[in-house]
Amino acid sequence: DDNPHVHRKLRLIAQPVSKSAVPDTRDLEELIKLLHNHPTGQMVRCSKVRAMFAMQASCMSSMIGMPLNRSQTSTILTHMGTIDQPWNCPHGRPMMRHLFDMTNLQPL
Repeated sequence: DDNPHVHRKLRLIAQPVSKSAVPDTRDLEELIKLLHNHPTGQMVRCSKVRAMFAMQASCMSSMIGMPLNRSQTSTILTHMGTIDQPWNCPHGRPMMRHLFDMTNLQPL
């Protein structure tokens, strides 16, 4: 509703807690704004929680130079194919998929 005099009520039933981030009043205000500006049913998260998830994702990710077997490579490529922006990590660093068939590689 665009009427500034119409108020909607929210009920906070739990506060998420993590070792690295505890949401505060500013985070709650940001979340309320996000809820107001996004369609009903769409997932919203405040910036502190998004940063926390990005950090956790990076800790579990494969890094440059890490050897991967065929199954791990297949799993990663399958998962990357399901996300909206597979060319960037959660922190915004660029990622690239280079596919190379090593079966035809000749020894030096």
